[in-house]
Amino acid sequence: MDKKKVLIFGAGSIGNHMTYASINLGYKVFITDKSQTALNRMKKLIYKKRYGKWNKEITQVSYKEVFKNKFFFDLIIIGTPPDTHLDLAENIIKNLKFKNILIEKPLFPFNQKKINLSNKKIHGNIFCGYNHSLSNSFLEFIKILSNKKFRNINFIDIQWREGWEGILGAHFWMKNEYDSYLGNYLKGGGASQEHSHSIHLGYILKKLFLKKDCKYKSGQTYFQKSGKKKYDKFSQLFFANKTQSMNISIDLFSPVAKKEILVCSDRFKVKLEINFKKNQDAITTYSNGKQKIKIFKKTRSIEFENELNHIKKINNATQYKNSSINLSNAVETIKIIKKHFTYCDKK
Repeated sequence: MDKKKVLIFGAGSIGNHMTYASINLGYKVFITDKSQTALNRMKKLIYKKRYGKWNKEITQVSYKEVFKNKFFFDLIIIGTPPDTHLDLAENIIKNLKFKNILIEKPLFPFNQKKINLSNKKIHGNIFCGYNHSLSNSFLEFIKILSNKKFRNINFIDIQWREGWEGILGAHFWMKNEYDSYLGNYLKGGGASQEHSHSIHLGYILKKLFLKKDCKYKSGQTYFQKSGKKKYDKFSQLFFANKTQSMNISIDLFSPVAKKEILVCSDRFKVKLEINFKKNQDAITTYSNGKQKIKIFKKTRSIEFENELNHIKKINNATQYKNSSINLSNAVETIKIIKKHFTYCDKK
């Protein structure tokens, strides 16, 4: 039996993560990049440094030749810069044969006007890479919050703080944040978009547990500039109605990463800490002056493997509609970011 085939666009950090996760799941991997330098760096440096050695199940394909490929791909992954996502997806839909597409987050930069992708154009589905919403810890978090004792949720606080030390550590071939789109918020970089997992998770929680009238009310942001390039180094988004509120604080300067969600009801509190310790998430519940902690073991690769397995299991429209990483949720995340910057620009 032939192995299932995955085609990955982009030989940067996410392309390497997705390649390794796909290999672990038994896929045959094809990867391409417009830059031959990036492909060489992947094979000779990044992949070996992260995972020990190159794997013969990986086939690098030149960008000029990839759209001539006649293979049927079970999944195509777009791991290129955010401002290339939509045009590349359209080109893929037009020229390649495949089942599903996975686009890395953010779906596209907040200032990009066209939202021209549609599941109607393809036989499969389009997903976006918000894999934190698929983690075992977040799924358990949702399960806990769905309990009747959390019926009166009144406050959600999301902290997503990680400076360039950690991010550039994973992109060790880059000089600084301005060496790519990461240092340009108009191309999909900056805190709100690079750390848009926080806004996506906030949107999921708001949709599940807060009233419809709990909407974006205010925000603030601090921009870092270098020549014509700038990005939000800090952003804070605030949502509220008369009885509920949600705060999301994001930054790109904290020397120690902090990624956690605290949810409060009248009598109970529960906190999710992502990367509580190395290869661990944690959920702590607080009630009656007592606290209980549950640990969730993981690896970096498992975060991506969960995502790939999730996509593999989606077999009908209902399952896709209920998927946290569907196209609609990714678009709504971008709409929130756009509303945030629009509000801050008017202040």
